[in-house]
Amino acid sequence: YLFFLAIVPEHRKEGYGGTALKLLREHYADKTGVVDFESIDEKADNLAQRVKRREFYLRNGYLETGVGLTYRGVDYEVFSTEREFDFEMFKELMAKINVEDFNPVFHVPNIN
Repeated sequence: YLFFLAIVPEHRKEGYGGTALKLLREHYADKTGVVDFESIDEKADNLAQRVKRREFYLRNGYLETGVGLTYRGVDYEVFSTEREFDFEMFKELMAKINVEDFNPVFHVPNIN
């Protein structure tokens, strides 16, 4: 679970972020990578940044899961490195995060 990835502004667009994700995938080749990031919200002050983040993860092999979550009043989208996303395992992982006020509410599409 990648909680946060940041590259200092003066070194963005130099490939460091993509390289970091590639190294994580190589090092944890037997694991599924999961990341969440702020959902696209047309009213958000940082809309352009949110769009760039989403595009970055898509470019670097992450896939939409259809799962979202909300914590601390912010909506997040969840991406995975695998097509088959184990939502129950993800919920178990989130339950182990020991951060004050971290009580995510999950959003999953209705599957009929």
